[in-house]
Amino acid sequence: SRPGDQFWTEFNMAAGSFARNYREMRKANTIGADKYFHCKANFEAASYGPGGVFFANHFSNLREIWDQHLKGYPRLDSFRDQESNKWGRYQVGEALNSCKACDKYRPEGLSDKY
Repeated sequence: SRPGDQFWTEFNMAAGSFARNYREMRKANTIGADKYFHCKANFEAASYGPGGVFFANHFSNLREIWDQHLKGYPRLDSFRDQESNKWGRYQVGEALNSCKACDKYRPEGLSDKY
């Protein structure tokens, strides 16, 4: 394998985690679940390695810039999203899995399948 192949593999796996968590968030359709799924996506992405951490950091920042400046979301909402993003990334190695890592963001009423 060529130098950097592992990075791009991790990067692509992280993108998949973000896409899957977004679909699950939409399917769950539970008020207050966005921070939980932000956290989960970041935990999963960062757990893949440096390429996943890179993707999670940059994509999370771009998403918040998009939400705040183009969608007009309040600054406080973006700040709280970023808190959950960082929490997810920092829980890698601390928590057993993304669900446990992000339990503090789990809203009441969210299905146990998530």
